[in-house]
Amino acid sequence: MPTERGTIEKTDRGKAFVRVQKNSACAHCESKGMCQVDNEREMVVEVENILGVGPGDQVEIMVPTGSFMKISLMVYMLPILAFMFGAFMGDNLAEKLSLNPSLSAIIGGIGLMSIFFYILKKLDKVIGGNRRYTPRLTRIIANSSQKTGQTVGV
Repeated sequence: MPTERGTIEKTDRGKAFVRVQKNSACAHCESKGMCQVDNEREMVVEVENILGVGPGDQVEIMVPTGSFMKISLMVYMLPILAFMFGAFMGDNLAEKLSLNPSLSAIIGGIGLMSIFFYILKKLDKVIGGNRRYTPRLTRIIANSSQKTGQTVGV
């Protein structure tokens, strides 16, 4: 399970806002709609406050492995497959229409991959609201009253 450590910035209506260091995987994450990027290296992630944390607490958050793998597949692998299939279709169409096969393959690949990214963007709004794909608080590392090691079953 991908985990990150962060600091609680604030809590509001059963939600906690965790400041974490961004990593390279964040750029393509399907749950990035739940995050508020403040600068190049840090972001604020909204999670349910199931552990009763407060501002200043050090916590650990995670995304379940199964969800992380599905998201990774959608973001990394499927666009490549869409590009390859679009290039194949463009090349085959070029033969029938007497067009340049290389140019048709490039246009077909980029076209289908662009359509796929558009679909992913729309899907992000649906998936972002699904609890299976959102980060969760898993453990309090340290809090203001120095009560440490509290965990929750996930």
